[in-house]
Amino acid sequence: MAAGSIYQQPASGSGLEWQSALRGVVESELAFARTSGEKGTKEAFLTFLAEDSVLFRPQPVSGRKFLLDRPPAPGKLSWRPIFADVSSAGDLGYTTGPYEYRKDAADAVPASYGNYFTIWKKQPDGTWKVLIDYGTSNPAPTKKLPDFDVGRAKPSEASKAPANPEKTAATLIELDRQLSSISAIQGEAALGEHIADDARFLRFERQPAVGASEVRALLVAGPGAWTWEPLKSGASISGDLGYTYGTFELQTGGQGDHSIQRGYYLRVYKNQPKTGWKIVVDVLSF
Repeated sequence: MAAGSIYQQPASGSGLEWQSALRGVVESELAFARTSGEKGTKEAFLTFLAEDSVLFRPQPVSGRKFLLDRPPAPGKLSWRPIFADVSSAGDLGYTTGPYEYRKDAADAVPASYGNYFTIWKKQPDGTWKVLIDYGTSNPAPTKKLPDFDVGRAKPSEASKAPANPEKTAATLIELDRQLSSISAIQGEAALGEHIADDARFLRFERQPAVGASEVRALLVAGPGAWTWEPLKSGASISGDLGYTYGTFELQTGGQGDHSIQRGYYLRVYKNQPKTGWKIVVDVLSF
């Protein structure tokens, strides 16, 4: 059975319907990774990318056009999901987990490691397709992480807004700009008030920071002034899950001796019932 083919209707918010949608996302991710091993990375991406997909290479580019214009990449890329979530409407979700790259499929030891992050969107035919894909490299993991257990996952509380995804997306753009102003004035540690308890931050050449305590420690240790400008956003029809992405600047050093690093970020927000929009995932790389 094709991944996602049994999930034709959006979830209405009940636990069973939400879990069914979540299973569709995770099964699609597993099928995506399996296809990469069987047919190669390029073929896998072209099979699972949505028509309007975006890849970060490192700047955001049209996913399908980028791949169609290039020959297949050598080596073997493998990955697996260890965490996932979906909107209460069951139309938007994401997965994340570790990846390994081998220059040759027969190599016993990977040449590099990292963590991927993928946003999935349900298509009109009920299948799930990759909307946005990003990732960060990191040192070899020191412990094996468990696979994601869909059966044990339960929907977290999330506020529901009227079904106006365009308005929600505009709200997230404005929120992103407000948080950038806060970071510029108070420092990035001030973002600690705007993260979810189960937030995940992916950074270049670091293991992911998972949970509020680890993320706040990461923000406090930030090397300089971090600001950003959103380029695009999107949201679920249920108004409880959305994303932004854009450019960022990181200024380090003192006056007269500072340097500026630039790159791209991808961020996911979830609307919490008591506290409003909180950051649940943040990915950036130079």
